[in-house]
Amino acid sequence: MDYETNIRRHDGEYTVYGELWDDGMGFWDKWGDTGYTFEVQHEPEFSVTELYNKDGKPVPLTTLTPKEILVIIDIFTQDYWDHIL
Repeated sequence: MDYETNIRRHDGEYTVYGELWDDGMGFWDKWGDTGYTFEVQHEPEFSVTELYNKDGKPVPLTTLTPKEILVIIDIFTQDYWDHIL
């Protein structure tokens, strides 16, 4: 499954695409005081594959900062769990 998100930077808005490399793993656990909770054992792993500017032109992935990549992966991860659970 492909993943997509938009990011904003000082020079405009970009669309980022990624691929799922490894599925996440977890289980439902029941606690007496809080009820059922989902416990993540392994987060999914993603690869950021494409980056486009607002005009749809490709932008080199090397322009992404490490912080931007972490934020993008966090967004992909949240989207993954939102669709699994």
